[in-house]
Amino acid sequence: MKKNLMWRCMSPSIRKTLLVMKLSFILILVGSLQLSASVLLGQQVSVQAKTSLVDVLEDLNNQTGTYFMYNVNEIDDEIEVQLDMQDASLEEVLNEICKQAPVNYEIVEDFVIITKKDPVPVIKEEQEKKELKGKVTDKDGIPLPGVSVVIKGSSTGVATDIDGNYTLEVEDENAVLIFSFVGMLPQERNYTGQLVLNVELFQDTEGLEEVVVIGYGTITRERSTGATTKVDPVILKNTQNVSYADALIGIVPGMYVEESFSNPDSSPDIILRGIGSISGEVSPLVVVDGVQMPNGFNSSAINSSDIEEISVLKDAASTAIYGSRGSNGVIIINTKRGKKNSKPQVSFNASFGTKRPDKSFRDDIMNASEKLSYEESLGLYPTDDAAAQALLAERRASGNDVDWSNLMLDNEMNQKYDLSIAGGNEKMNYYTSLSYNKVDNIYGSNYERYTASLKFDFEIAKNLTLGLSGTYGNVNNKDRRVTGSPVSNAFLLNPWEEVYDENGDPLRNLSYATNSYGVAYNPLFIRDNTDIKSIRRNVTGNARLTYKPLDWLTLNGNIGGNYNHSKGHNYEKIIIEGGQLTVTNGDNNNVTGTLTASIDKEFDQHSVNVVMGTEFIENEIYSYYGHAKEFLSDAVQIINSAKNIDTQKESKSESGGVSYFTRLNYSYANTYNFTASIRRDGSSRFGDKHKWGNFWALGGSWNIHKNIDKEKSALSTLKLRGSIGTSGNDRIGDFASVSLYDFRESYDGSDVATLNRGDNPELTWEKNKNRNIGLDVGLWRNKLYVTLDFYIRDTYDLINDVQIPLQSGFQNLTSNIGDFRNKGYEISIRSTNFSTKNFMWSTNFNFSYNKSEIRELIEDDRIIELGTVAYKKGNPIASLYLAEWAGVNPETGYNMYVNPDATGADDLLIEYQTNVRTPNESDITASRRVTNKTGNPKYFGGFTNTFRYKNFDASVLISFAGGHYVVNSANHQLRNDVWMNQHKDVNNAWKQAGDQSQLAVRALNYWQPLTRRVDSDYQNSTQFLQDADYVKLKNLTIGYTLDNSLSSKVGIDKLRFYVQAQNLFTITDVDYIDPEYATMGGVGLSSTVLRGYSFGISANF
Repeated sequence: MKKNLMWRCMSPSIRKTLLVMKLSFILILVGSLQLSASVLLGQQVSVQAKTSLVDVLEDLNNQTGTYFMYNVNEIDDEIEVQLDMQDASLEEVLNEICKQAPVNYEIVEDFVIITKKDPVPVIKEEQEKKELKGKVTDKDGIPLPGVSVVIKGSSTGVATDIDGNYTLEVEDENAVLIFSFVGMLPQERNYTGQLVLNVELFQDTEGLEEVVVIGYGTITRERSTGATTKVDPVILKNTQNVSYADALIGIVPGMYVEESFSNPDSSPDIILRGIGSISGEVSPLVVVDGVQMPNGFNSSAINSSDIEEISVLKDAASTAIYGSRGSNGVIIINTKRGKKNSKPQVSFNASFGTKRPDKSFRDDIMNASEKLSYEESLGLYPTDDAAAQALLAERRASGNDVDWSNLMLDNEMNQKYDLSIAGGNEKMNYYTSLSYNKVDNIYGSNYERYTASLKFDFEIAKNLTLGLSGTYGNVNNKDRRVTGSPVSNAFLLNPWEEVYDENGDPLRNLSYATNSYGVAYNPLFIRDNTDIKSIRRNVTGNARLTYKPLDWLTLNGNIGGNYNHSKGHNYEKIIIEGGQLTVTNGDNNNVTGTLTASIDKEFDQHSVNVVMGTEFIENEIYSYYGHAKEFLSDAVQIINSAKNIDTQKESKSESGGVSYFTRLNYSYANTYNFTASIRRDGSSRFGDKHKWGNFWALGGSWNIHKNIDKEKSALSTLKLRGSIGTSGNDRIGDFASVSLYDFRESYDGSDVATLNRGDNPELTWEKNKNRNIGLDVGLWRNKLYVTLDFYIRDTYDLINDVQIPLQSGFQNLTSNIGDFRNKGYEISIRSTNFSTKNFMWSTNFNFSYNKSEIRELIEDDRIIELGTVAYKKGNPIASLYLAEWAGVNPETGYNMYVNPDATGADDLLIEYQTNVRTPNESDITASRRVTNKTGNPKYFGGFTNTFRYKNFDASVLISFAGGHYVVNSANHQLRNDVWMNQHKDVNNAWKQAGDQSQLAVRALNYWQPLTRRVDSDYQNSTQFLQDADYVKLKNLTIGYTLDNSLSSKVGIDKLRFYVQAQNLFTITDVDYIDPEYATMGGVGLSSTVLRGYSFGISANF
């Protein structure tokens, strides 16, 4: 990135005024030395070249470290000078430049301001002057004070006031006005005699060095050594979902976000650079305004409209400063705050949307006539059973053909409102916001969320500031329970069922239900006679004190807390089974306190930043569960009003930690950069021998473009980065290393404490060793910017339960059992394809690849089995654990599976014999083996295109993932649950010897064919394995911003309307289920693809 700061031309008097007002901000940004003008101009330099003025200024910067500011639209490569000066003073060189080129210079502090000489004014015939008024704002509608408004080709101009307003007298009706401001892209606007001209300026990311948020501080992108991604908060507006994390799908290289469809309040799963634990936490640490959030933190607790910026830290140089909590990466969120010396700015946003479930599966399942015929063909209505035949005739004659998808799945309706006010004066600033979300989802649940925030920053005394912030969130959820999941009911309930009575009310029972062998309740009856409510409250508070006793020393004290309370109430009315009540209560709280001292010092071409600090964290978790039944009345729904209180459980755990850390950032000439950090963590979660862990990191970067002669070159940035270091994971649950007692056993009629787990004083931290090498390349003033990263992430001392001899008195012991490795690469490409006054087109593409391997387990031949996945040395993490299907035997009609323990040709295959007294399912289970396939994507990414044409804007996101597989139990259920509705292709199952079919003979239970089911196919086999690759048109947004001349008439600075669509199309081989929901390789009838549409409006006052 170009190191010269861009300077926008304006009239001399205004420029001087603005420089005084803005210089402090620029000084902090570039961290330059406070040199006097005489010292600065006296520096000795040598220049021998005939080249552009831009290259000469860059050479002078390299020799002296002095920063030159100029307007790139005025000072460009077309201006050439010829110099031959040895050991001359900087003043002499600058004077010679001014003789050869049409420029002037002036010294302000340690900056050299280069401006183009004012043209000789042409005396024109006096014309009538007209008054033009307007307002200049940024893209968010925030007024910009100090913007230069100049008539092109003249010295006539003004600057905007504190509210961004300006008034200018213009006499030429064909005049062109130039609007410019430091760090913003200038704009030229035609004057055609109008009375009002409002302008919106956009940030100039090519000219202003980007600042990157890192742990306990910030650093310029040029001096950074780590792998970090800064997320544009604009993308947070491109989703209908409540959680901010859903908007990150397909955006951040290396981050895989798996959307949750079960509830609007459910957080998505986030994996950064692969899975790093078996039983511990695998999601990144979330830090909000300096406060570390607790395990299980719900991302929907944050109002996305309050977020100012998001930074994702991925490698050791970035995350090691967080020690034992940074092993899975870190997401740093800074929320919005007010600005000093600004009048109240009001922002309002509202959106209304709908989501529609995909019901195309109805074409694949049977209607009532087809299902009855299928049941008859299986022998469920024996011809010699008069009652069975009468029942069949009754069901046929009823004419019922129920579309359960319409009864179970509805269109979702959602709405959201946000209001914020921000402002400030010389001594303080403030920000406050309110938000409301309401979602009536596809399952009939009602979700409401309220959030409120209030933030103040006070200048208590010179160099002493106090920041206070608080956020409150409340979620109310009213569920509509059914027997079985709504999606499985939509697929599987029989279409011939009688659903309603003569009064149109749901009948109590059905003939068959998806709740296995229990009472076949009608899900509509259950839904109407249950009362399910849940409440979640979140309170976050933070106090920050900053003191700068010296220009180079900053002291910070920060204390914050996060309090989460949840309450659940599930009452089943007496009409069902006498009344049942389940009550849950829970708290998940933490407090974080941090003290840091930061030193920022520059001398000659050296820059040093040192951070030293200490931190403590306290966590508390509480839970209560109560269950009671047999109520006398539905009016009183509390535990004590029941006759039978059968279960009450209460638990509480506390944990804490203390840390000491330091980090050094060093830069020489903004070219060679070095980072070193070390952190020592103590945690109560480990045994006495391993309570403390040490974590470190080293990182370096080389801005190669600083050492390259870039004359006439397209190269803007060429940077090589590298880092190595360690981090840990103590998010493994409390007291995993110590013996525990519980009260599950009874003695003499009373519960007594018994030892239920042994201790392991040798249990130590899960540790990560991370290596990263990266390359940043920018071309054509960074209009094309490419970032490449290659990483190796090794996880040691994985924690999980292992079996131990029963003589110990226990079955399992929590231990360190093995090592993982994740390695891969990430590619990010950002390009500005076109950028003109009326049209802009930019593209962002990212691609990530990750390969995982289990390198060690406690025993080399040991397999850790977790359902459909298993862990085995040499295999990918969470490999699928399956029997290998070998097709259907055409003679017997049975499925065949590969026998991995075959000793000869006679036992290569195992038949799954189902229509027998005792099916040999155990033989098929024993044939399962750990495959090389995993449910975790090997590659994923996103492709975003953003357009702006005049007042229109548009954004298109395509997300994708691949290289992973799922065992689709939906396909198994739709072919094996003969009592429920089935897929039409079961009619093509094997029927007689010689049939060539991919579906085995359909089996009935040998003992109870009319009441018990038996599987014809073995579910955990490759027969139901599907490639989970997918490509989605994830998001499409089109907006229109009303012309300022119109919106200002009603007192609105910016008014934008937009429409949005989500999941417009999905390309995948996964049947029926959204492939994004394919968790850990297994997926059932959980959620169909939801297509969403919304309309919104945003206004700034």
